[in-house]
Amino acid sequence: MTFGAAMDNLPDFAEMNFGFSAQQAAQLQDYCDELRLEVRRQVESRAVPWCR
Repeated sequence: MTFGAAMDNLPDFAEMNFGFSAQQAAQLQDYCDELRLEVRRQVESRAVPWCR
């Protein structure tokens, strides 16, 4: 599983396996989205120019 797929599936996984409410799952989805964007920014800022 890729990092992106894991971030997409984490809220559903938490809802099904840990009893998260729909509101908690939505909050976790927002957090995962922010985390995914931050990871992308970090990776892109460290990429060598010819890899972009």
